[in-house]
Amino acid sequence: MAAPPRAYLKVSVTHASSLLASTGEPEASLTATAKATLTFLGEEAASEPVAADEATGDFAFALEHTIAKEVGPALLQELLDTPLCLSLYKAGEEGAEDVAVGTVTLDLLPLVEGASLCGGVLPVDAVFPEVAEGEEPAPSLLADGATVTVEVTTLASPAEAEAYAAALEAAPAEEPAAEEEAGKDAAAEEETATPIPEDLEVAPLVPEAEASGACVIEITVHGVDDVPETVGKAASTKGIEDLFTYHAGVRLGDVIVPLPGGTYEVPPPPAEEGGEEAAPAPLARLAWPAVPTRRHLTSAETEALRMSLRQKEDAPVEVVRIVNIDAGHEFADPMYETYHAAGAMNVLDLIEPGATSCEISVALANYTPPPVPEGEEDAAADGAVEVPTPLVPEYAPPANEKAAAVEDAPADETDGPYQPWSGAEPAATLRVRMQLTKPLRPEWESPPPPPLTLRDLVPERPPLPAPKDDDAVNREFRDQVKEAARSLVAEYVRLFPEQAELQTAVSDSSSLTDADRKARVVFELNKTGAYIAMKEGMKKAVVKIVRERYNASPEGVSRADMEALYDDLNVHLVDEMHAALNELSGVGIPEKPKPEPEPTAEQLARLLALAGEVEIEKRFHVSERCHAERVLAQRNPDVWYDYACYCMRRGDVGKAEECLRECLALDDKRLDALLALSINLLVQELPDKAEVLAQSAVSAKADSGPAWSIMTLVYRRLGSRMMEDPLSMGVPPEEVDPKAWPQAVDNCLWKSLNLGKEVAAAAAEAAAAEEMEVAPSSDSSPFLQAALMLLDLHLPDMALECLATAEKEGPQMAVEFSLIRARCAQLKGDAEGGLVFLTPDPVPVLDEETGEPVVDEETGEPTTSPAPVDGGDDTRVLSLRGNLLYDCGRYADAALCYEKAIVSAPHAVTLECHLRLGTSLMQLQRFDDARAAYTRACALAPCCSVWLGLGASSVRLGDLENADMALAEANARDNRNPFVWAYLTLVNLGLGRDDEAATALRYCFKEGMEEPTLLEEIAGHYLNVGRYAQAAVVLKRACAIYASTGSSGGLTSASAADCRVRLAKTLVELRETEAAIGELISAHAINPSNDVAMSMLVDLYTSIGDDAKAEKFRVALEGLANA
Repeated sequence: MAAPPRAYLKVSVTHASSLLASTGEPEASLTATAKATLTFLGEEAASEPVAADEATGDFAFALEHTIAKEVGPALLQELLDTPLCLSLYKAGEEGAEDVAVGTVTLDLLPLVEGASLCGGVLPVDAVFPEVAEGEEPAPSLLADGATVTVEVTTLASPAEAEAYAAALEAAPAEEPAAEEEAGKDAAAEEETATPIPEDLEVAPLVPEAEASGACVIEITVHGVDDVPETVGKAASTKGIEDLFTYHAGVRLGDVIVPLPGGTYEVPPPPAEEGGEEAAPAPLARLAWPAVPTRRHLTSAETEALRMSLRQKEDAPVEVVRIVNIDAGHEFADPMYETYHAAGAMNVLDLIEPGATSCEISVALANYTPPPVPEGEEDAAADGAVEVPTPLVPEYAPPANEKAAAVEDAPADETDGPYQPWSGAEPAATLRVRMQLTKPLRPEWESPPPPPLTLRDLVPERPPLPAPKDDDAVNREFRDQVKEAARSLVAEYVRLFPEQAELQTAVSDSSSLTDADRKARVVFELNKTGAYIAMKEGMKKAVVKIVRERYNASPEGVSRADMEALYDDLNVHLVDEMHAALNELSGVGIPEKPKPEPEPTAEQLARLLALAGEVEIEKRFHVSERCHAERVLAQRNPDVWYDYACYCMRRGDVGKAEECLRECLALDDKRLDALLALSINLLVQELPDKAEVLAQSAVSAKADSGPAWSIMTLVYRRLGSRMMEDPLSMGVPPEEVDPKAWPQAVDNCLWKSLNLGKEVAAAAAEAAAAEEMEVAPSSDSSPFLQAALMLLDLHLPDMALECLATAEKEGPQMAVEFSLIRARCAQLKGDAEGGLVFLTPDPVPVLDEETGEPVVDEETGEPTTSPAPVDGGDDTRVLSLRGNLLYDCGRYADAALCYEKAIVSAPHAVTLECHLRLGTSLMQLQRFDDARAAYTRACALAPCCSVWLGLGASSVRLGDLENADMALAEANARDNRNPFVWAYLTLVNLGLGRDDEAATALRYCFKEGMEEPTLLEEIAGHYLNVGRYAQAAVVLKRACAIYASTGSSGGLTSASAADCRVRLAKTLVELRETEAAIGELISAHAINPSNDVAMSMLVDLYTSIGDDAKAEKFRVALEGLANA
């Protein structure tokens, strides 16, 4: 099998400038000779002595040396650990020794980072000649500014690579036998003797693709301060300074970096000063060499480190004391584990954008081995179960089994084991500096601007100038219209006199049609030039109107504004034409209808409150109407934004987009509207346009964490679309940068999280000033805020995406997270699933495939997970739990949650909570409790629905007087609520006020009553007093509601059939037999098992003599009875 291709490293030393200092003899520098020797990767080479150039005094070395090495991690680590060393000498004359002049050290790090060439013109460090003790230091022979050109080039042999690839293809690699391993070792020894190929080409040691993701980390251990005295006491006791060496090790991602070389130091005691109390003696410390430890991390190892830090994992570190066997000390150390320390380093500063270094201090405690899973101790000992790799060298007993112990364990004065690190005061602290050659997270950059701008998507719509009704120009236009009308009449009379005089006699022209006459008139007008004259006169009058009315000319108006101007102008001209013709004919000029007045601020607030109120009651058509009335204030951006949010909640993203565009056309800096439209466009799967809005949002408010969170969502979707189908985005596939979109997402993510950290830091600082504790809040978690915003727009899937990021990256807030998950489940129609997140009891663990509870094999009991959230008296938890129970139809449990929420925080409870509490109690027929709940709500949140509930509960209790007053309050707040009018009808009927009842019923119908059961109740009142005609009208409306809503409104077919039977009975009383039969047939069609309808049909058909149909229903009725 062919050997793997090797790397060839060629060193070239070519030129030294200004090398030797002048000795005062001009000829000396020019006749001197110099030589260079280098040490590189364990090999040495030297140049021949070279004479200085007579003209410049420079030395032209021709030192070249090539080394062949096997490519791999070992070579890269060797390059990091051993720099190239070059020594320069002044050659001795006539057998004299060479004199060292200077040295050059070349760091080979660039080769490890993927460069194929490193070095260049390097400065030379001076070497001073040695002198005897007491003599004056001799000056250096090196001239100031001396430089030497040193280059290291990495090469490879294409022939070797081809041969190795062919060998691999011919015979796949297998596990080498022991003989092959031995052969490899022998080959390695003879590697330097292998001839250098002649086909070498420049090639990096690390391919470009690998080098781009790899990096080098440097770790400098400053030392361990405040070390327990007993750690090194044995060395001083035995009088052996180098008895111990101290090793540290740290795990970074998947890589363990050993940090050997620590020594024990005891600082000198402080000097005693007379009359003063002696200062405490400083504690011992462990010191490491100042030279950093370097480690090459492959791209995979770098990514593992990056992911570890992104998951906020600490870097474990260990420190251990080891007997220095290399120094010839042979002792057993029973205290190895006792002096084994560990800690967890927080190196999250390295994941900050652009960060390449961090200083870390970590307190050390006694090392605790990781626990082995119960029952797997033997498997762990056999290696069948993976255990963490130790970070420091494990204890190796000395070869001499009788070796003395380096020290005995100290007397244990406590109940537990002796732990010198954990019990130390102050705690021992390891101080470390870490340096990366490239950041794990690139420098933060603001996302590039999108190709479109906000005004490209949402043009500004300034209001048209207020129209000017200039009487002069309008009068001129009217005069032109009158003159044209007179000319047309005159021409018509001239051409068709018999038509003008309304003659009935037959003439030549009487057979002409209207079209013929029109063509004749137009022809004559064109022939005489009268048409051109009229047209020019009209044109001049219209131009004057445009200039005076709109202060505009065609050159200064945009296309959109010109279209709007044309629309308004056409209406105005038509109005003026009609006015002119009416003046000409003597008809009075009708007044123009006055535009509907714009709502006041108070009216807008009332309409918004009413829209939210009826939205809770799911009377969406009323809420739609309220928002439509609000947009009469069309120059108010608030009304457009509120309307857009309502449309988003209703799922009408198209109308929501229109409203948001109107809002932004009026105020393009409005942050909530910019974010809402960006979200809207994401829902419509238009991420490229959503990017424009998101960028505009962060431009409007750069310190908005939620804005950056939404932009993160935008770039996630934009990147996915760009990678999957770039052509749909108008980008050729070859122009797509696969790294650009993840980087954009990461930048936005970091910006959002960083803004959240700033908010949290400010809150903590304020709390510290007040000596208070501060708990994490949604303000410090931008993604949580974004999730809440998305929930307000009824977008649960996107809210869950933000929540996942908040849980992973931000502060942990269990209650808030559970509330969002429960609300998302509710919006998806899974109220029972939402309750799981808000229950105070442990939750059963379900199998992902079957959905059945997972049973513990040992106990046989269902496996449970801890309760997601208890909530206690948290009003938010109680209110949402109540809503979920209400949606499940568990009204009693829901009422308990609502009551507890209102009692704990009455002013923090929402209107929805009050209304649903009352409705739950009404459903349970606890009318006294319902009236009490509504009465309390009238004080806390007075509105139409609350007063209506109070009136309805009073009606059920028979308290009609108080019901009348409550309903009057409800009517004053919303006189278009059909339920209020329906209950007023019941109250007035109960109080004997028939006229008022009739009026209330009429308004109930007018406002579109949609609750048939209330109408049936009203009809019952009319039937009780024998007013069948009124009852029939009400029952017909109820039947129509049943027919239009059906099961979609939660109404059963049995109820619809019963209503028609009741109507049929009423029609029978009114002697409308045919109509009654029709209603009964409809009732039978709706519910074939309604025996009352069939019985009445038998009787009615019998009464009108239709025995065949009567017999048909009699048979059906008997069959139903037998069934």
